[in-house]
Amino acid sequence: MMDKKAGLVLVNGPPDSVQGPRARALFGETARIVYKARGRIGSIRGIWNALRESNAAWIYCIDMGFPSSVLAAIKKRISPAIKLIYEIGDPARPLLANQNRSPLEILFAHEVDKRAPSRADKLVFRGTFLADYFAKISARQRLPAWTWLPDGVDCALFRPLRDDSAVSELRRSHNLEGRFVVGLAGNIHHNPKHNLFYGWELAEALALIPADVPLTGVVVGDGPGRHVLEAARERLQLGERLRLMGRVPHNQVPLWMNVFDVGLSTQTDDPVGWGRTTAKLPEYLACGTIVICSDVGEAHRLLKDSGQTLPYHGFRDQDYPARLARRLREMAGSDQHQLQEHNRALAQKLFDYQVLRVKLREFLDKA
Repeated sequence: MMDKKAGLVLVNGPPDSVQGPRARALFGETARIVYKARGRIGSIRGIWNALRESNAAWIYCIDMGFPSSVLAAIKKRISPAIKLIYEIGDPARPLLANQNRSPLEILFAHEVDKRAPSRADKLVFRGTFLADYFAKISARQRLPAWTWLPDGVDCALFRPLRDDSAVSELRRSHNLEGRFVVGLAGNIHHNPKHNLFYGWELAEALALIPADVPLTGVVVGDGPGRHVLEAARERLQLGERLRLMGRVPHNQVPLWMNVFDVGLSTQTDDPVGWGRTTAKLPEYLACGTIVICSDVGEAHRLLKDSGQTLPYHGFRDQDYPARLARRLREMAGSDQHQLQEHNRALAQKLFDYQVLRVKLREFLDKA
C-alpha cells in the first residue's frame, strides 16, 4: 500500500498553468507538489533537488514534459523501490509537429513518448484513446497497468445557476437578453502553421447565419491569438454578433457558462484531439450547459449518443462551420432542459474531483 503523504508530484508547468489546479485538486495536502516554474532548463536544478532530497514512496508526473519526466526516471533508476507514475494528457510528437517545432524537438519528444511510459510502474491517461496510441508506439511489448482519469471539475463551484440574479445581470448588462448565446471560455491561441485559432469555427459559423437571427457568440478569455480572432470578426463583418469579453475573474467563469445557451468544444481529428477531454468540457457539463463538440476523443465516446457532437475531419475542417451553423439554428429557441440535467449528472458521475480523487487513490493503492 502506498502512503499518499509520502508522495512527490511533479507538474510540467508553473502553479498557474493548466495542470496546476489539477494537481492541487487531486492531491491537496496529501503530497508535496513541485512545479516547473522556471522553464525547461531553469527548472532542472530545483526539480532534481526535490527528487534527491525526497524520501517519497512514489513520484507522480503530471505530463511527460522535460525535465520532470526524465529526472523522475533517473531517480527511479537510482532508487528502484520508488513507484513511478506518469499521467499523460497529450502525445508529444504530433502536438509539437502541429506547432511547427524544430525536427530535433519533435524527435526527442517522440523518443520520450516511445520509451518512457513502459518504464513507469503505472500510467494515468486523461483520454481513453491515448492507451491505444501509446501501446502502438511503445518500444517494449506492453504498457504497465493504467487507468482513465479525465480533466476534472469542482461541481460545487461549477453548477447550474441560470436562475441566479448574477447571471441575469450579466445578460442584461451585455445586451444578451432574448438572445441565444453560443459561448467559448478559455485561452485564445493561434496556430499560424494551420491558421487555426481559438474561436475560428464560431466566427465562421456566425457569418453563415442571417444577421436577423437573435444569436450571439461570446468568447470569455484572452491570449496571444486574440488579435487574430479580432481580425476575423472584422473581416467577416460580425460586429456585436461576436463579443470578446476578455479575461474575467475566476469566480465569474461559472456565471458566464450559465449565460451560454450552448458551449463549444472543438478538437481536431488527430491523435492530439482524440486523446483529450479538455478542462473546459467538464466545466460546461457541470454547469448544465449544452455543448456542441467535434465528434472526436472523449466527446465522441460520451456525448455522441445525446446528439451533442458533429462530424469533424482532419486538422482544420473547412466544412465544419457550415455544419455548426445549421445545428445552432436548429437548437435556437428549443427546450433543452432535459439535456441540461443529463450533462450535470454526467459531470457529477465522471468528472467531479471528489470522484476522481477516490478513483486515483484506489488505483495507486493497488499492488
